[in-house]
Amino acid sequence: MRRALVLGGAACVFDDVAAATELAEYDILIGVNYIGIHWPGRFDAWVTIHGDRLRLWAERRRRRGLSAHKALIGPEQAALRFPGQDRSGSSSLFAVKVALDVFGCDQVVVCGAPLSPDAAHFDDPARWDLATYYREGWQQARIHINDRVRSMSGWTADLLGKPDAKFIGGQ
Repeated sequence: MRRALVLGGAACVFDDVAAATELAEYDILIGVNYIGIHWPGRFDAWVTIHGDRLRLWAERRRRRGLSAHKALIGPEQAALRFPGQDRSGSSSLFAVKVALDVFGCDQVVVCGAPLSPDAAHFDDPARWDLATYYREGWQQARIHINDRVRSMSGWTADLLGKPDAKFIGGQ
């Protein structure tokens, strides 16, 4: 069983990662958007729907003295949406798709992507009112991810469930 951990950008990301790594080990780590600039470790992929920003962000990471990630993936490198999905589900949902389709993962655990307006980004305390816009994309993708993806927090955890022993055990 190949398992991925996706790291979004909400303020809860570090707590979510701590809890997720208590549950299981992960074969693939995927960073989303700004977390890639700040995460001290290396990702197997750094993913965003804002592909034009990846090189700039990678340069910011390099200037911080952090090692490069193995792959930078934007919409130019991988299909952005699942079949039947006509609304974006945020860069975090794109990272889920990359984990499943590009890396061939069987399970994905999402951290720091609650899609809750009051769940600020880890580097910006302002409300993220755009969060509710992306929910429809997750709902449209649900048929493709429901059995293989769980979230550690917020609205996405309500939609998909949190990972538990049954999910981690592959039952």
